[in-house]
Amino acid sequence: NPSLAALESKRVTVVGLGALGSPIALGLARAGVGAFVLSDHDIVETGNAQRGAFDVLAAGTLKTVEMRRRILSVNPYAQVSVVNGPWGAIYTAGQQLEDLDEVWSNVSRSDLIVAAVASYETSLDLQMVAIEQQIPFLYTDVIQGAWGGRAFLYRPGLTGCLGCLY
Repeated sequence: NPSLAALESKRVTVVGLGALGSPIALGLARAGVGAFVLSDHDIVETGNAQRGAFDVLAAGTLKTVEMRRRILSVNPYAQVSVVNGPWGAIYTAGQQLEDLDEVWSNVSRSDLIVAAVASYETSLDLQMVAIEQQIPFLYTDVIQGAWGGRAFLYRPGLTGCLGCLY
């Protein structure tokens, strides 16, 4: 589809690959986004596979590794970097990661940062990166029990920040 060709040159960082982050990442891959930075600390389990874009056959696999495989299965030319570990630990104690410079380089070159994590504080940390780098930021949240959810898009220079909303 020629109207989606512009997405080939886009990079998206998705932090949290659970019920919201995994289908968002997979949908963006199907749409033709060309590069991804995926971050999560969890593994696919039989009890959480159905909530995301996974299946029980992936049980025991890191969510980042399985999502990378799934993205490449629908978009084989995509570039996919993975960061295994909780984002908060990376953000506050990142000096322990040997590839921190690469992580920040990939994130700072992103065209969109998606926060699909259970921690509001981590979402605020991610938004600070987005504000500093002038990168659009999508906050997603599911209310416990899946009775509802929220989405908020920060657009540099056009909208307020997540902290202003709550």
